[in-house]
Amino acid sequence: KDSPIISNISDCRLFNGEYDPSKPTVLLIPGYLMAPNNASFVDTMVEAHLAVSDVSLVAIFWDVALEDYRVSSASTFDVAVVVAQFIDRMVNEESLDLGSLTLIGHSSGAQIGGTAGRLIKGSIANVIGLDPARPLFKAGGDNVIDRHSGDFVQIIHTGGTVLGILDPLGHVDFYVNGGLPPQPGCESVDYLLPISPFSSSCSHLLRVVDLYAESIGNPFAFPAVQCSSYEKYLSGGCDEHLTAFMGYKTSKSVRGTFHLQTRASSPYGLGTECDESMNHQ
Repeated sequence: KDSPIISNISDCRLFNGEYDPSKPTVLLIPGYLMAPNNASFVDTMVEAHLAVSDVSLVAIFWDVALEDYRVSSASTFDVAVVVAQFIDRMVNEESLDLGSLTLIGHSSGAQIGGTAGRLIKGSIANVIGLDPARPLFKAGGDNVIDRHSGDFVQIIHTGGTVLGILDPLGHVDFYVNGGLPPQPGCESVDYLLPISPFSSSCSHLLRVVDLYAESIGNPFAFPAVQCSSYEKYLSGGCDEHLTAFMGYKTSKSVRGTFHLQTRASSPYGLGTECDESMNHQ
């Protein structure tokens, strides 16, 4: 973490040959404006992972993320092509095992990662989309994450209908507090500038990252219930339905739409380690 190895897709040898394929690999793809000087998503993910496991962490920084949003979003397919080429090179030249690879993309980074997952020559074991970006993206598009992006695709929704896509996209979709902004604790920030394109920035840019990071430290923090709608979930209409934990340790056999609630401040999760037996009942 303190001295990361910088590499470029055009380098003759990626990471100067110092990549360790014996460790599980986590590939991080930040979204719009999340360049190295504004890398809260990457910093949060690195800190959370290294606190609990010995993994190889690889962060993708794409220069177009600093452009006007319209330019940035229009470039995501091209960026995904390069990311796919990078992953294929890692497999062929550095012995990356796709079966132990987790790809985590945030916002438009989720769209890039999901698209790259469909373009590579193999299949990524675990793909996680943190509130995949909505503006200028549409579910089913060729530059949008979906269940074909990997062997298991998990989507976490927190800013749907504004900055995030609300439609189900993965093998399992978790809707946090309905998947809509403002998330609890984000009310004042999300509505500070209601006509701004970043009017749900807390729910979309910050909260979803913190939720996933918390699940790494406590895999049982976020028990969720399979349910067709948030309203039905709140009314208790799904209390006897399948349960699963959102985030880091989600069972790879879980399928469908799940709902859950959170606290307004950290720790956000309402579950405890005592809830472990609930997973995929």
